[in-house]
Amino acid sequence: MVADFFLDKVHAARCTFKKALKPDRKRQLIDEVCNVWKVSIRKACKVLRFERSLYTYKFKRGDQAALQQRIKEICETRIRFGYRRVHILLQREG
Repeated sequence: MVADFFLDKVHAARCTFKKALKPDRKRQLIDEVCNVWKVSIRKACKVLRFERSLYTYKFKRGDQAALQQRIKEICETRIRFGYRRVHILLQREG
């Protein structure tokens, strides 16, 4: 009984994986590898298993801080409104 519990605990400890890194952090790691080891971006991406197209990708989404603030203001004043009604109010405002 105790041996089974111990084996399960050891097995669980071996099978745990770390959380995957976000693309921005992986880009930083690739830059560090390129600078420290003096290798190309292609080789660094291959070693870290990161697509080169994701390394060079630029985000197109703009800053939406003003929109988020306006949604919070509407939700504070009109507590019972759902997302559909809030969306309609935002459309009417322009």
